[in-house]
Parts: sequence; C-alpha cells; structure tokens
Amino acid sequence: MSLSLAACGDSSAEEGNDEVDESADTDAGSDSSDASTGEEGSSGSGSETAETTADDTTTADTTTTEGSTDAGTETADDTTTADTSTDTSTEEDTTEEDTGIKLDVADEGCQPPLGGNIQSFIWIANSNEGTVSKIDTQALVEVGRYQVLPGGGGSPSRTSVNQQGDMAVAARTGGVTKIIGNSMTCPDTNGTPGVQTSAGPNDVVAWDDEECRAWHAPMPYTNMRAVAWTASVWDDNNCLWETPQLWVGGNTSADGSVEVRLLDGDDGTTIQTVAIPELSLPLGHGAYGAVVDSEDNLWLAQIYENQMVRVDREDFSYELYDEPEHVYGIAIDSDDRVFLCNRHVMRFDAMSSVFDTSLIEDWQGFYGHTGGCMIDDQGRLWKGIDDALYAVDTDTLEIVDTIAMPEGLMWGIAIDFHGYVWSIPKGGDTAYRVDPDTHDIESVGGLVGAYTYSDMTGFSLEQVNPQ
Repeated sequence: MSLSLAACGDSSAEEGNDEVDESADTDAGSDSSDASTGEEGSSGSGSETAETTADDTTTADTTTTEGSTDAGTETADDTTTADTSTDTSTEEDTTEEDTGIKLDVADEGCQPPLGGNIQSFIWIANSNEGTVSKIDTQALVEVGRYQVLPGGGGSPSRTSVNQQGDMAVAARTGGVTKIIGNSMTCPDTNGTPGVQTSAGPNDVVAWDDEECRAWHAPMPYTNMRAVAWTASVWDDNNCLWETPQLWVGGNTSADGSVEVRLLDGDDGTTIQTVAIPELSLPLGHGAYGAVVDSEDNLWLAQIYENQMVRVDREDFSYELYDEPEHVYGIAIDSDDRVFLCNRHVMRFDAMSSVFDTSLIEDWQGFYGHTGGCMIDDQGRLWKGIDDALYAVDTDTLEIVDTIAMPEGLMWGIAIDFHGYVWSIPKGGDTAYRVDPDTHDIESVGGLVGAYTYSDMTGFSLEQVNPQ
C-alpha cells in the first residue's frame, strides 16, 4: 500500500427536495485515474456576526426499548487485505555520569500531527452546482471549489474527511471523487508547470486540469449517498499516514438491491462489495447516512422504512436493526454508541441492542425530516431543527442548550477541530459557524444550493479513532 506524506512533528489543533423529488443531470465520463428504543431492532446477516441567547435548559422524556437481531447474508467480491502494521520506536534517556546532566535523545520515529495532517477545513457540497467547497474554518474563507463528476452535475450531498485531511464526495447520481486536502502535496501531472488547483469559489478548475483531484471512481448506481472513511494508521518509522479505505453505499434502481463497497483510498478501486437485499428502498433511497466505529465497521441509517445496518469490516457480514421511528441523521460517539436523529434522538447500544429515545422537538417540517446531527468532545449531541440548534447530553438525552439561528431548515451539522459547531441550511447559500459557549454566530456565504449531511470536517472520525 502506498503512503501519504504528513508533516513530521507538527501539531494543529436533501437535498434540494431529495426526499421526494430529486433530479440532477450528469455526464459520468472518465478520467485517467478513474477506477473500474426502546424498540427492538431486528438484526439480519467574508463573515457576518450575530448574537443569540440560549433558552432555558429543557428536560426531555426518555424511553427505552429492546431490539432483536437476525443473521443476514452477504455477497462479496474478492478481498484485498491492506497492510496496516505499525512499528514503534522507543525513547531512551541517557544520563552523563560525570556531570549528572540528563541528555534527551530524540525519538527514532516521530509523532503524528494532532488531529491528522490538515484538519482546519470544512467541505460542503453545492448540490445545485455539482461542486464541493473547501472552507477554512478559522479564516472563514472559501479556499477551493471542485467539480465532483467529469461532465459536471452529479447532485453531491455527502462528504467525508479522513485523518490526512483528504475529502471524498459522493454524487447522488453515482460516482465518488477524492480531493487531496493539503494542496502543497498535490502532484504536478497535467503538463503545465506548477500545480493547477482551485483557489476559491470563482476558480473552479477544469476537470482534467485540477491536480488536487486524486481520483474519481464511477459507480453503477442510480442513487448514491453514504460515504465514510476508515481510520488512518500512523507509521512511526517513516513519519507517514497509511492511506485509509473508504466505505460507500448506493443502489441500482428504485427496486434494486442496496450495496455497500469498501474502496482502496489510494485509487478508488473496489476491495469488497456487499449486497444487502433485505434493505428496503423507500422512494428509491438506498443507504442514506454513514458512520464508522472504532473498529472501522460501517453503520448505515435508512429513512422511511426504519432500518439501520451494521457491516463488519473483517468478514463483511451485516446485521439489520429496526429503528424506533423514522430517522434522518446518524452520529457516533467515542464509546461507539450510535445515535439516530430526527424529532427524537435515539441512542443505540450495540451490546444490548437497546434504543433509548428522547423527544427534542415535535416539528413536522420538511416531510417530517429535521436534518443531521453530530457529537462534540464535551458529550453533547448537536441537532438542527428548523431555526434552532439543540445540544443534547449523550448520557441523559436531556436538552442542555438551545441556540436560535438566523434562518430555518438547519440541516447539515458538523463540529470542527476548534470546537465550533457548523450548521448548513438545506439548499441555502450560507454556512454558519456557532460558538457553543458564547452563542456567537459567524457565516460564510457564496454557496450554491448547499447540502451536506455527514462528517464534513473529519472530527467525528478522529473522536472515534483518535490518533
């Protein structure tokens, strides 16, 4: 497996009516790097600044239900096993006997940068434009914008960021593209001197000229959303991150089977395919949202038909669980507890197959949807419901904070590596950065039909698989 270079020793801190009417045009061309509950689950095998005030803390009603499991089947292609072995050097202290001075001997290896290599960006899909925006979370400036399909379009909606800072984006119409997060490491490959890459929202570089696009993998799916990186492994001796792998999910038609694939992070080729014929396809939606746990197992949320799926990373078996109610968002905490979100927050314990549920706000809103959710490092789950952000204690499931937002349909939720909460309104042109302590709100504009519901900063992955 090839390795990606990290900075040694450095430290740094739907869908445009997707649920009912989804349309997007795309020319799926190729490029030179294209890769050919309380309820029991049933388990089967620029920037504007505003100030807002918090509502009083609310105590939520919590319900507990038990789940049941059934063994599922799986269909798999040949499997390639990645070598993720790590050699660790030791630090030795040497004492000079004559002077009594203690000499420090440097590590033979090096330590990984805190939070990965490049983690100060949020990647937001512009569904209506067929692009993805790279925004500096500290400067509040968009520093790059990239096509997601060779012919444009694609209606992108999910992004995932790995611990090297690289981003993968799924096109709803099929196909996955990886963009290198650290533009300083992008190769010069197109024959023009220097690296050609986007420098901002008005500088979308032509598909064949964009040199920070690592690869594009076409997919035989008519509906594709779920995308989630596995953890990176640090090589102490070579001061390198081993490239992680990428989970994706899609389906071939409104009545076809849902599939998930594990892709090679270096080139986008398929390592393994798992068919999940038991997973229903309401309105043609397949695997909807995705997270990985500390063992790189994949967890999928499904809307309308109340089914959640776990796919095992080692043997590619899977289990299905009945969700307590119709859900939308999915998140995971550092204890591997999976949370499903809509009007309720539903916490799943994999050991007991039990869901605990708590009503946050009985808002029917957009076809009964309320968008995504994400968990910070203080044990708070952040959830957008229309024009408010709610913080929910992940242990008690009680509401511990409420923040009024400048507009409604707060849909995509993310946490950055500096502790800010990000919220992206459904189909809007603005991303909001919220200070969870002071409730100050700042914004970045210029997005085009934005929609992102996923780990768009890489923070969730780092919480579950800390480096």
